[in-house]
Amino acid sequence: MKEYILLAVTIASLLLAFAAINASRRQKEALKQENYALHLRIEDMEEVICPNGAHHWVKVGSYSFCPCGVESWTNVYQYRCSRCRKRIESGLPFPPRTEDRRTKPHE
Repeated sequence: MKEYILLAVTIASLLLAFAAINASRRQKEALKQENYALHLRIEDMEEVICPNGAHHWVKVGSYSFCPCGVESWTNVYQYRCSRCRKRIESGLPFPPRTEDRRTKPHE
């Protein structure tokens, strides 16, 4: 009789554990969907502030690191858009070219 009670308790605890795992999966999926929606909103807001990716990059810093452990140092430059505050890192010592398509004539 004790074995049956122990077995029932074990099965019940396993069912609760599986229910918790499924709930956490649902929560993770909901968080992923919310994260994606916020990512799209950020992209839309960035498009309003800097149309067609016409950022105005300003150099805000730089650092060096050695990626492979031998004496080949790499410089990384940090840039920030003065309008939308987007940050990027680049291996180029000059900001990336962004063309404002609003001022170009249509071809």
